[in-house]
Amino acid sequence: MTLALKVAIKEDESILSFVSRLAQKNLCAYVHEFTSDVGARWLDIVANKPRAIKLLGELTEIEESKLTAHTTRRQLGSLTTYRGNQFSRTTMARNEVKVCPKCILEDRDSGDGYAYVRTHWFFKYVRICVKHECSLIKLSSVPSPCHAMDYANVLIYNHDLIRSASLESKKLISKPALAYANYIYQRLMGQTTNIPWLDQLDIDIVSNLDC
Repeated sequence: MTLALKVAIKEDESILSFVSRLAQKNLCAYVHEFTSDVGARWLDIVANKPRAIKLLGELTEIEESKLTAHTTRRQLGSLTTYRGNQFSRTTMARNEVKVCPKCILEDRDSGDGYAYVRTHWFFKYVRICVKHECSLIKLSSVPSPCHAMDYANVLIYNHDLIRSASLESKKLISKPALAYANYIYQRLMGQTTNIPWLDQLDIDIVSNLDC
């Protein structure tokens, strides 16, 4: 069985953001209700369980590797990996949503009209959007029964805040801070940087450097 109403997974989008948008496309108020309706458990998708990912791939006709390309993976102990980087789980906060307001509004004005949350925004040391050279803003939590990681609903709930922030004057970002943000972004995307000696250090160590 495949869904009649589908959305494409975006660049740097986690599977949680994707499924949340998919629920909205299928006119479901909450993502956990949508996943229940299609025979999956939302918490199984949150936990990246293979059976749930396989079902999602069948429903959307998207390869499992593409669905999970921008998803973090838990390792033994307190470690997590993401696109070739290994770091402590405490460096991520999936329940705390930060966004670039300009990116969100651009999403809504183009393509299918659905905004999405980029995976790299969840890293605590990511505070600047390298595309728009502006600070990320923290969004308010959504009230129950909405799940904290139902990101499409989080964006809708914070619509006024996002629009207001996008209209404010851009705070001046220093050149060192922007260079640091670009370096961290390249590392998180698995790209080659022009500082090979720094690439040898764990990203957790690099993130603690002052810029």
